[in-house]
This record gives sequence, structure tokens and C-alpha cells, in this order.
Amino acid sequence: MSSALFESADLWLPPAGLRRLLAAYGIPFVAERTAHGVGEARAAARELGFPVAVKSAVPGAHKSDTAGVALGLST
Repeated sequence: MSSALFESADLWLPPAGLRRLLAAYGIPFVAERTAHGVGEARAAARELGFPVAVKSAVPGAHKSDTAGVALGLST
């Protein structure tokens, strides 16, 4: 079992811990980038390829309740 499960006293794993846990069990996941602003988001989208999804990284925010997710962006 992955040690990522035991790295946090919280019930939620931080993103890096979640990626390690998924990888430990051979579960694939899509490439991602963290962007701090529009310019970085544009560069990341060009690097990853379109379409892209953008998600808020505000800790504890319920993305669906705060319109914190945009899917299928092609520009």
C-alpha cells in the first residue's frame, strides 16, 4: 500500500499525494499543469494541447458550487 495514504492527517490528500497514490496502483491520469495567471494558463494549454479543462485551485472550494471548473476550452 502506498505511503501517500498516511502522509496527511486530513481526510483529503494534497494533489501530489493523490498522484503518487494513483501511480502506485497503476491508475492512469491526464497530464496537468499549475498556472498562476492567464499567461501561464495559455502556455500550459499550448503545451498540453487543446481542448483543455481549467479548475480553480482554491483550497476547500467546491468547484461545482463556485463555477470553479471550465471544460472543453479550445482557445
